[in-house]
Amino acid sequence: MRLSIPRALLAKAVGLVARALPSKSIKPILDGILIRATDKLSLFATDLEIGCRAETFVLEVEEPGEPGEAILPGEQIVKLLSETDDERVRIEANEKDVRVVTDSADFHLPASNPADFPLWPDFPTEKRHEIAADELATLIRHAIFAAAKKGGAVGAFAFTGVGWSCGEGKLELAAMDRYRCAVDERPCAAFNGHRPEKIPVVPRKAMDLLALMVSNAEKDDVASVSFRPNDALFRCGGFSVYTRLIAGCFIEVARQLPKGKHDEAVINAAALAKALKQARLTTGAEWDNRVVFSFAKNRLTLESQGKGRSKIELACGWTSKDMKVAIPPERVSDFLAILDEGAEIRMQIFSPDAPILCRVGETHRFLVSPLAMTKS
Repeated sequence: MRLSIPRALLAKAVGLVARALPSKSIKPILDGILIRATDKLSLFATDLEIGCRAETFVLEVEEPGEPGEAILPGEQIVKLLSETDDERVRIEANEKDVRVVTDSADFHLPASNPADFPLWPDFPTEKRHEIAADELATLIRHAIFAAAKKGGAVGAFAFTGVGWSCGEGKLELAAMDRYRCAVDERPCAAFNGHRPEKIPVVPRKAMDLLALMVSNAEKDDVASVSFRPNDALFRCGGFSVYTRLIAGCFIEVARQLPKGKHDEAVINAAALAKALKQARLTTGAEWDNRVVFSFAKNRLTLESQGKGRSKIELACGWTSKDMKVAIPPERVSDFLAILDEGAEIRMQIFSPDAPILCRVGETHRFLVSPLAMTKS
C-alpha cells in the first residue's frame, strides 16, 4: 500500500477512531488502527465491545498507485500526527513495516497482519431512526453527565450507560446515578418500524464517541440509529460507531418524574453556577458537604460551612413561603455547566426532603435528590 493524504484530514480521522482503542491492551492487533485505501480512506479501531470507522476522504494515490491495507500502531500514529506541522503524510506499508513520511521526518513503525483485524458483524440499517446531528449532539450533552461513573448495587449496572427511548416521532435520552437523573427529547423520524422492544442502554465510552462524531458533523448532516437486541450501529457524516449494549433493564425516566403540587423558583443558570462555585469554597466533608438553598421572596441565598462559612445572594423568581433545601454541590454543578448561556432554570420543589425537578425549556429535565435538613 502506498498513499498520500493531507495531515490535517488524517489526524481528524485518526483522532476519532482512536477513541475506540482498548484502554489497556487486550491483544496486540487491537492496539492498532486498520487503514484501508481504495478510492477513499477507511480507518477502523475496536476493543471488541465498541468500534469506530471513518470513511470520508478521497485520496491522492502515489504513482504507481498501490491500494491496500495496513495496521497503524494506534498510540504511535496519534502522537506522530500531533507532533508534526507538515502539510502532507505519505504512508507505505508491506509485510515488514509501515513507513510514515512527512516533509521533515521519516518513521518506520512495526507491522501487523491486517487479515487478523476483527471487523464488526454485518449490520442491516433499513430499520432505523434518523435525527439531525446537531439535535443529537444536544441530547447527548443534556443526558450523559448524569450517568454513573461505575456500577453500584446489583441491577444498577445499566446506570453506567444512557437509555435510548425510540418512539414514532421522538427520541428520548436519559441517564441516572443513585442521586439524580437527566432526560431530554427531540423530534426524529422512524423507518420501517424501527422500535426496540425494551430501552437500549448504550455504554458511556460509546456515548463519548457519538458525541465526538456528531460534533464533527456538517450543519445539515443527519445521524442514523439502528438497534438490535444486543448491539447498535450509529452513522453520521462518513463516521460509524458500533457498540454492544449494556444488559439490564432501564426505566422510562420521563414517566417516573414527580408530578403534583409544588413551589417553583425561576433562576438564571449562569448566575446560579457562579454562586454555587463560590459557596463550594467553604463546604467540608461528610455532613458539611452541602450547600443550603434558602428561597425567599424574589431572592435565593446559598450558604455553606465546613472550611469556613459563606453566604451568597442572587435574584430568583420565588413567590411562595420561605423554604430551605440542602444539596451537595457536585450533584448539580455539572448540570449547570452544560446549559446554554442565558438559560433559565425552573426549580420545582415538592417538599424540603423530596427530589427537586429542574426544567430548562420544554423538554430538558433534571431530577436531583436533596439531603435531610437536620441530622437524624
